[in-house]
Amino acid sequence: MKKIGYSIITLAFLFSCEEVPIIVPDANIQQEDTTVTIKKVVLLEELTGASCPNCPAGTAALEGIFAVFEERVVSTAIHGKFLAQPTSKSMYDFRNDDAKDLENFLAPFLGKPAAAIDRVFFEDQTFMTVDDTGLWQSFVQKRLQEPALLSIELSSNYNESERKANVTVNITAVEDILGFIKLSVIVNENHIIDAQSDQGEIIDDYEHNHVMREMLTSISGDVLGEGILIGDSITRNFSYSVPAQNGGEWIPENMEIIAFVTASNMNNQVIQATKTYLK
Repeated sequence: MKKIGYSIITLAFLFSCEEVPIIVPDANIQQEDTTVTIKKVVLLEELTGASCPNCPAGTAALEGIFAVFEERVVSTAIHGKFLAQPTSKSMYDFRNDDAKDLENFLAPFLGKPAAAIDRVFFEDQTFMTVDDTGLWQSFVQKRLQEPALLSIELSSNYNESERKANVTVNITAVEDILGFIKLSVIVNENHIIDAQSDQGEIIDDYEHNHVMREMLTSISGDVLGEGILIGDSITRNFSYSVPAQNGGEWIPENMEIIAFVTASNMNNQVIQATKTYLK
């Protein structure tokens, strides 16, 4: 398998002659005399495509972010309309109606690769989606300075014989949150080996990760209610049937579920996200 090389973009204030730890604020929930630390997790929605010649650079930037921040970042790779059609050597088609609709929801964007980071309009940025991959890591770092306003507990119970997962999402407020609260849940698939355009050539055995398969909620998120007070919890349940395996795709062991919450009084930004594996 051909490997794609990348370099981790480092920031001067993160690494110097002496290692300086990344300090981000956390929040605490008191549960029956046991304090649980809640960490802010950032969502990165990557706009990509198999026929996008520049998109491997976006994948490399994302992998660099994972290497630095690990479980503090979750992502989905959205193969919508623009440059998302299969290549001449592709076996699979990653496009689906939900991906197309989500790409339109996050648009406009200047090109691909691009990414929405917690759906924030950062300073000097005209659009929510950022097409300069060199800025992604610094914007993630900035979002990690935000406090965790709520916790999300996400679980999946997979039935092998039925190829069906029952998904439970429970959110608990760490602080009072006003405005309409919306929950979004997405199914991704990892480790799909298929063709990818890359600067004038096609890589036959490229590894596609975090490929968005389906949204279990509406594209803009399901409304949970108007506001949630500290200590209050809301639970929602979903079911997802995995299609029959098709060669190297639709493999339950490679699938993951991400969930995130937005708040209308915070300009519909993502206030918390999380991830679990389908199986």
